[in-house]
Amino acid sequence: MLAKDSSANPANASPRHRPSASASSAARPPPLRRNGTVEEVAAAALFLAESATFTTNVELAVDGGFAQGLGGH
Repeated sequence: MLAKDSSANPANASPRHRPSASASSAARPPPLRRNGTVEEVAAAALFLAESATFTTNVELAVDGGFAQGLGGH
């Protein structure tokens, strides 16, 4: 008798092979309904490097709202 393949059911798949939430959110449009530009990411990095002189221990998410759980539709 052959054993059933448990990988056919995502609920039975090992965590390593289970689709992650980020994989499913990658298929959704960004919350701002457009992708960010290289210039926008560079501006955030430049802000942290030059202007944020009184800022300490902060994480700046340049992700169009995904970190806020806005996720798009």
